[in-house]
Amino acid sequence: MDSSTSKQEVREYLERLFPDLNLWLEDEPLFGSMNQGSAEFTFWGLFMELICYLDNRTDQLNANDLESLGVLCESAFLNIDRNRKVDSDDFLGAVEICFLESIAGYKKLADALRPYLGPRSRYALDLDIR
Repeated sequence: MDSSTSKQEVREYLERLFPDLNLWLEDEPLFGSMNQGSAEFTFWGLFMELICYLDNRTDQLNANDLESLGVLCESAFLNIDRNRKVDSDDFLGAVEICFLESIAGYKKLADALRPYLGPRSRYALDLDIR
């Protein structure tokens, strides 16, 4: 994956990583909308739902889960266009501004994920914690 990755690719990756995430996403999403019985999300909505999902499951995350999530976060920083417009359909913006900035407020989750982040994503997380 890289900065051009689609929402569907990210959602499928996260659902493989967290098999019951799909049930969470499809059950009255807080940050998405229902369309013909299926939940749809912007990148930002998907990552906000992920934070809610992970918040009460931090103790259940194993090293493989955290490493895979860290790889996903770092991949958002690959092949970026520095002239891009950041919006809700931007993978990097969702990871950097929405996910990493938000989990900075979830100390337990941030502390669990930090060792598994690559240098760029760790830097983004640490900027938000200071």
